Amino acid sequence: MRPFLDSLDVFDTAACRKIFRIHGIKSLDRLMWILSFIGNGYIFAITGIIILAFDPDTAIVLIPVGLIGHGLGLITNAALKTIIRRSRPFENMKDIEYHLPPQDKFSFPSGHACASFLLATLLLHFYPLFAIPAYVIAILIGFSRIYNGVHYPSDVVAGTIIGILCARIALALLI
Repeated sequence: MRPFLDSLDVFDTAACRKIFRIHGIKSLDRLMWILSFIGNGYIFAITGIIILAFDPDTAIVLIPVGLIGHGLGLITNAALKTIIRRSRPFENMKDIEYHLPPQDKFSFPSGHACASFLLATLLLHFYPLFAIPAYVIAILIGFSRIYNGVHYPSDVVAGTIIGILCARIALALLI
């Protein structure tokens, strides 16, 4: 297992450095900041309000499923962060700096990726027409976390998997 983790660390470090070298294009820097910001929960609240306003029958089912899925994701992420205790890229590499303050101390897994992919997966189930845009936004939010120096690629991949699984579990429990 150690050789795999060492290889993953080498990949994560190199990928972070390559992505971080893109910085300096003001419009891209701003877009990545906005994507991370909306990944803080704003996109989820706005989506819930829109669905409640335009499709209350679906909202009655989707919102509880989303809350249960999000709760599962929060518990899973908090447990893994506490167990694994992975430092953030800007703490480990002198050439990486963060462009927004992280919400908690540890890096693995990405809560933003978890929540974004959870929402995209729920939209796939309830509104398949919106699934592709939702997954594109989720991917961009995950990328923004690496771009902004607060996550490694493997943190985002793990958060993605957790988000999708938590959505599927919540759907199975309530539907």
